Amino acid sequence: MPLKIAASIPSADFARLAEQVKLVESHADVIHIDCMDAYFVPVLSVGPVVVESLRPHSTLPFRSPDPADTARRLATATGKR
Repeated sequence: MPLKIAASIPSADFARLAEQVKLVESHADVIHIDCMDAYFVPVLSVGPVVVESLRPHSTLPFRSPDPADTARRLATATGKR
């Protein structure tokens, strides 16, 4: 299986998130988004609003771990998986 590079959203400057994603596009295969689902992590920091607003700024696939049913419901709430 070929090596893939995933740029991770939590390491970005959130004030410049779209710009930061564009910056790594030529070096990464996917954008890794840790959706803090308010189940394992008490604060919902990256959720549907952030993912939906970032989508027009990158053609790379977005990947997010699905540690809980809550994350699945968040993905369903945006109508995208």
